[in-house]
Order: sequence, then C-alpha cells, then structure tokens
Amino acid sequence: MIRLCDKSGWSHSFNKHECGSLMKLAWNRDGTIVSGAGGNGSVLFGYIVDRSLNCGNIEVNLDEANKITVVDCLNEMNDELDFKDRVVLMSLKHQNLIVATTT
Repeated sequence: MIRLCDKSGWSHSFNKHECGSLMKLAWNRDGTIVSGAGGNGSVLFGYIVDRSLNCGNIEVNLDEANKITVVDCLNEMNDELDFKDRVVLMSLKHQNLIVATTT
C-alpha cells in the first residue's frame, strides 16, 4: 500500500496496489510525481492532484495533473483552466492566481 501524508502526519491518500512489496520509491525534483518498483517487477507512478487553495471568496482546485477549477463563491462564477503541461506549483494571494507548469 501507499499512504500519502503531510509533514504533520495527516493522511491525504491511501492506495492498495497489486504489485507485491514496494522495493524502491523515488520522487521527481518538484515533488509532484512518485514512482515505485514492485516486488513482482511492476512499476507504479503516482501524481499529486486534488490540491486546493482559498483566498477570500475564491477557491482554486487542481482536479487533474493539468486542469484547474476556479470558483468565485460570492459571484457564482466557475471557470476551468486547462494547461498543455502538468501543473507543478500554484499560488493564490491577493485574488491573483499564479500557476507554474513543467515548461
């Protein structure tokens, strides 16, 4: 199994897999992808998604590796942002969204 926890120990994700014991795990440089080698020769890949940010009445959710949903609760506005590449970082401050992708 793989369990993803934050630095305080809070569990955010749990996944059972069919590849036997995990022999090795490695994260990419930006910490958003993990790969693992299973005891039966399988290779696993995991992506960090379902991240969310809030600022005032704006809520931003990373739904997929390259898709962000923006919701303005006060004005009842929804918008989807699709990116060509995987989203690595996102920040929401002072009602401004900054997104960094792999390219």
